[in-house]
Amino acid sequence: MKKILLIAAILILNIELYAIDVKSLFNLSGNGDIVYYKSDNINNAEYTQAEKLKSELESKNYKVYSIVIADILPKEGNEFIALVSSSQGDKIFIYNNDNEEFSYKTDRFGKNAAIDLESFYDKKDEIGILKYYIINDDGVDKDIYMYMFRIDGSSVKFIADISFYKEINSMKSSVITQMDNIFEDIDGDGIYEMLVESKEIVGGRNERIEYQIYKLSKGKGKYECIMSSWLEETPIDLSGYFRKRIEK
Repeated sequence: MKKILLIAAILILNIELYAIDVKSLFNLSGNGDIVYYKSDNINNAEYTQAEKLKSELESKNYKVYSIVIADILPKEGNEFIALVSSSQGDKIFIYNNDNEEFSYKTDRFGKNAAIDLESFYDKKDEIGILKYYIINDDGVDKDIYMYMFRIDGSSVKFIADISFYKEINSMKSSVITQMDNIFEDIDGDGIYEMLVESKEIVGGRNERIEYQIYKLSKGKGKYECIMSSWLEETPIDLSGYFRKRIEK
């Protein structure tokens, strides 16, 4: 009997300890796992189709980290999200049945990849956010880069790329930087802003936290910074929004 792996909560953030659970974020081996995203509704036909897709990608000289089965587009059935690497860089594909609906190639070469999904209602329409992570880990230092996409109806659009997490360890001390984000309608206009929390901690002690607010420009189709605590004379504290996300 084939073993189906289930993705649990992918991103675990602890404000007090200032760390993400990297093992939970990258909880798959990176050797071609086929998984369902936060679902135990296993369909043997879908699993067989994912195996076929994996074989096709491998025949094109892609290394398949994993294939995630999830319902992210307003089309019949689940989508197949393939996380792969090649000699040109890591790449993400989204398929519905046998049709390629979206792909994005990065210029980064990682050791593994993962995704996280979230959604909210923006002026009564459901909006999805797909976060695509690539990790490099040499056993001492860690580097996680994130690419973010907005799923609006059948459209998947790139909106941001972020150096999400860095961990540099030396004999003297360690330096960790992390940039987290959430979506909240903070001004009540029905359009969700992206709130960014940037942290830096040195040697497990000295912590610095900064905040930024990005608003979606409908005309440009991307988020633009409208406030940064780096530029404000009065400190701005958005930690309450991030704590609320953890408490949900």
